[in-house]
Order: sequence, then C-alpha cells, then structure tokens
Amino acid sequence: MSLKNKKMAIATALSLLLLLALVTVVIVIFMKPVFYPTVEKSMTRTDIEPIMNRFPRLEKVEKAVWQVDRIGESHFGPSSYRMKGYIFLSEQMIKQLENSYEWVEVSNWKPSIHLTLSQVNAHHWTYSEEFNDYVVPNNYIGKFYWDSNNKLFYFEVDND
Repeated sequence: MSLKNKKMAIATALSLLLLLALVTVVIVIFMKPVFYPTVEKSMTRTDIEPIMNRFPRLEKVEKAVWQVDRIGESHFGPSSYRMKGYIFLSEQMIKQLENSYEWVEVSNWKPSIHLTLSQVNAHHWTYSEEFNDYVVPNNYIGKFYWDSNNKLFYFEVDND
C-alpha cells in the first residue's frame, strides 16, 4: 500500500469515527427522556397506596400528603429517593399506637415541609425509637414523628 493510500485510509477511518461519535451524541441527547425519566422535584401527592405499600404496618391510613425527590442523578439501575410528608391514621389506629409506644418529646424540631390545616393546634412533636423500628422497613432509613396535639405523623425516609 502506498503512503498516499495509507493516509487516505487513516483519514477515512477518522472521519467514520467522528461521524459515529456525532451520531451517538445526537441519539443520547434525543433519547434521554426515554431512557432517563425524571422525578418532578417536590411534587405534592395525596395518594395513599404508595404509602401503604412502603409502610404496611401503618395499616389504616386515612389521608396522606407527601413529596418525593430523587437523590442524585443515577441513570443506571434504581434511583435512590427521599419521601417526606404527613400521614393521618384512623382513630382506632391512633389509640393503639399512642398506648403501645413510649413517645418522647422532640424540642426545637420542625418538619421540612409545611402543611396547612384548617384547625391546627400548636404542634407537639414526639418520637419513639421502638415505633420507628417497627414501622420503617429495613430498606429505608429515616424517622416518623408523632404530633399528639393534631393526631398526625410526619415522616422523612430515604430508600437504600
């Protein structure tokens, strides 16, 4: 092969590599929404089923107001996420939980999201390590707090 033909072959190979790289970049840019769905940041949700699926020991959730945020920007495999929000349980479940666990007052603590209630008493946030261990599954890290004055839970958990 002559020197001219070798230079021509190298130039052709480099042009093909450049074209392949360009096509790959275009595909990744235009296909990103298909391959990498995003979770809307702090979208407020009121559906109960995802709460019940993740925390089945709560049993009788009557109302939930919660948010979910993805943690990090993982594009491969499952993403980590943070859930936080308020949970209202049935009166029967509230009585059972109030009497079954030792709740310790948590001073100088406030939830990271605000919930507007029509009739709100001054919050009295408490925490029970035993209840937390009972209700939070092993694949989550986080805490549940109990507001005994307003009969509601606040939670913040991250999945592993």
